[in-house]
Amino acid sequence: MSRLLTGQKNNVEYKLTQQRDRIKVRQNLVALKKALSDLSYLKANGEISDKTFNLLFRYACTSFVENQVEQLIQEALEEKLEQFWLEKVPLLGKYLSKIDEDSYNLDISKLLRSR
Repeated sequence: MSRLLTGQKNNVEYKLTQQRDRIKVRQNLVALKKALSDLSYLKANGEISDKTFNLLFRYACTSFVENQVEQLIQEALEEKLEQFWLEKVPLLGKYLSKIDEDSYNLDISKLLRSR
């Protein structure tokens, strides 16, 4: 039963993460569209040259792609770190409790031998 609840919890967390990611992508897209719209306005009014427009257009698109890649990498690292902690920490806890137990048994046997 506990595994079922854990699976459901993980599924809910996964769906929430996906929804949050889609919101971030949408926000980045909106920012890119605004920047490109502003550039187009400046170019149409003759405030910037074609060369400047092209450079700024590339810069805006490059920044968007970099943000998206950074976000994907960050999410992957977070997921792997969470997975590591969920898998390894319980094992570490068992190992530490075993060490404590062995230490406690050793102390008792020393106490018994000293009498």
